[in-house]
Amino acid sequence: MAIQVMRYGLFVSLFIHALTYAILIIRFIDWPSISQSIAYMLAEFNVTIRGFDYLKLTYTQSDGSKITRTSADIYYDAAL
Repeated sequence: MAIQVMRYGLFVSLFIHALTYAILIIRFIDWPSISQSIAYMLAEFNVTIRGFDYLKLTYTQSDGSKITRTSADIYYDAAL
């Protein structure tokens, strides 16, 4: 019986911890920069590893507009 209580308490505390962590991430993350980060990561992969610098990637800029550029343009852009 004591093991069941300890196990239940452990799982409840892990659930509360994971829920709190997820809420904090969702609340304080900078969502517009996520799209730019993923686009840069894919562009870096395409250029350095695969050698496909001509592939076009579409991402959302910080002002909300969508832009389509080649992997090489994104990878060599110093502003990103």
